[in-house]
Amino acid sequence: MTNDKELFVYKDSSHHEHSIALKEDAFTFQHQSKNIKDVSFKGKPTTFLRDCFRRFCKSRASITASIILGFLILLAIILPFALPYDVTGGTTSGMEFLPPKLFPTGTGFWDGTKSYKDIIFDKDTNLPQGDFDESSIVKESIKTYPGTIDNTPNKFATGGYIRIASSGTSGDYVWSDKTFTLSDTTNLTLTYEVQPQIMENYLPVPYYISVAAGENEYFVVKNSRQYGEQTVDVGSFLKEQGVTSLESARIRVGINGIGQEEMIGVFLKSLVLKNGTTTMTDVSMIDANKALLDKTWKYSSGGLSGLAGATITYCSFTYNPYQKAYGNYTFVYSKNDIQDMIDQGLCEYDFAVGESSFKALTDTCPIISVDKQSERTAAGITVIEITATVSRYKQKGFANMPYHIFGTDSQGRDMLKYVFEGLRNSLGLAVVISAICFLCGLIWGAIEGYFGGMVDMTMERIVDVLANIPSIILITICVLHLGQTFSVFMLAMCMTGWIGSAGITRTQFYRFKRREYVLASRSLGASDTRLIVNHILPNAMGTIVTSSVLMIPSVIFTEATIAYLGIGLAGMSSLGVILNNNQNFIGSNQYLLIFPSLVLAIMLICFNLFGNGLRDALNPSLKGSE
Repeated sequence: MTNDKELFVYKDSSHHEHSIALKEDAFTFQHQSKNIKDVSFKGKPTTFLRDCFRRFCKSRASITASIILGFLILLAIILPFALPYDVTGGTTSGMEFLPPKLFPTGTGFWDGTKSYKDIIFDKDTNLPQGDFDESSIVKESIKTYPGTIDNTPNKFATGGYIRIASSGTSGDYVWSDKTFTLSDTTNLTLTYEVQPQIMENYLPVPYYISVAAGENEYFVVKNSRQYGEQTVDVGSFLKEQGVTSLESARIRVGINGIGQEEMIGVFLKSLVLKNGTTTMTDVSMIDANKALLDKTWKYSSGGLSGLAGATITYCSFTYNPYQKAYGNYTFVYSKNDIQDMIDQGLCEYDFAVGESSFKALTDTCPIISVDKQSERTAAGITVIEITATVSRYKQKGFANMPYHIFGTDSQGRDMLKYVFEGLRNSLGLAVVISAICFLCGLIWGAIEGYFGGMVDMTMERIVDVLANIPSIILITICVLHLGQTFSVFMLAMCMTGWIGSAGITRTQFYRFKRREYVLASRSLGASDTRLIVNHILPNAMGTIVTSSVLMIPSVIFTEATIAYLGIGLAGMSSLGVILNNNQNFIGSNQYLLIFPSLVLAIMLICFNLFGNGLRDALNPSLKGSE
């Protein structure tokens, strides 16, 4: 630098000297035309809780889970009181095992109907056979199709074969239960049809047809391996044997055991015995199903005989059990019953006039119409009886036709009300247990984590002893010895339930107790209580609260597991008790397990998603993050 203010001189790295001329016009003000001033903050001040809520709302999964969770809790509170059904456990006759119904009958989905197939169809009545109420069968849905039955004869079947079969070395046979007597057997003929029983590595099985001439005297008139329709001149055969008359005779068809392990046999389709041109119908077998059903032909005491291939008509149809449970039906009232309804203002009726005088006064009157008034005498007393068409659902005390959205169970309890009443009890038990375990674990873990040293080691050894006792075994022992009550369940689950919360609290206190802000507060004279409550606990609360929230579904699942084993809450409904009561119907009425299991699964999933969102929201390190 020189004394000349307009000349700047400097040396570079090679010690060469350089000079730069400085002129006044080379310097100008860049921001002289701009007006610079303070600008106010665009953000708004916020609180910790408001910031937590903002972060929580960023998780769509947590928000969705919270909405579903709130909706389920709301239903658990409202539905048990809002629905008029009785779920105390007494059997409600006629309402058992009603399928779920949400939509009107005929929509084909969730409409309270059942579909049946392969049900025997009675052609005389044009209705399916079985324990079905005729008025509940949707007749437009009946579809018939042919089929066959085996083994057991049926009054709705025709034809078929008598299977004569055996295994091992023993023979088998069938015989006519009807006997016949002939003074002259000269014109006696037998026409029959025998078919083979088709088997792998099939060999023709020999069969025989014999005639019993007396109590123990049998003449084998045919011993053959030929199948199809055959005719035998029985008269000529008996004549050769010196037999010209028969008394109390019967026909027998059988096979001989040939020492094979597998089943062997033949099919007897028909057997007609004629005396000249006269068919002996009592002895003949034309319809195998009818012969076995009427017991005109019988099996031997052993063997594997039975009916085979009889023709029958099956059908498929739609059944509406709600019609049987709540629809109209005919009921007989006594005079006193009608008089009680008149006194209650439900209807008007004049016993002197009869049926035409009936008039319903309210919508709650169960009688739709009076069909007949009659009298009968019992023990010298004349009794008046009123035959009426009655609405079942009004008779049961309902204002409208009930819809059981989740169906009903084996005792007629509405599953919707029953499930959410069970959910309410399960949630109540879980919340109380979780609150107690959270408080105990928080205090225990805070003392361990803050003081450390011998205090921590001593308390941890106590925790180790308790943690090594299986909780399921501990709960089971308490329940079996102290009873299956709410308080016993709460005590049993709280005995070791706090250990998890204590461990998480202890870890968080070890994490935060040596942070700078804690050391600074201690340097300023803050007490241990102030450090724990005001400085360490708020920062650790996010993880601790999350673990406590997740404890609720854990308690619900544990209670359900215990109840499913048959030692659940006595006298109270819970999801576990419901699943245990209905586990025997998993093969016939799956909805009894599907709906409570679905509610339980949704509840557990939502609690987990809600807990994850709560953990991120309460994490102080994320405060102010976007």
